Amino acid sequence: MFSLTELSRSTQRAICLLVAAVVVAASLTLGVVGAQHAQHDDYSVTITQLQ
Repeated sequence: MFSLTELSRSTQRAICLLVAAVVVAASLTLGVVGAQHAQHDDYSVTITQLQ
């Protein structure tokens, strides 16, 4: 019984780690896609320094 509980805890940790890795990878991918999309738009930004 104790071994089954330990296996279940280990499995829960592994699944949680896997889900966290998927979430991080997905958010990084979305960030990269957003950055690429922003680079290819047809507008420019000019920064002027006021004196």
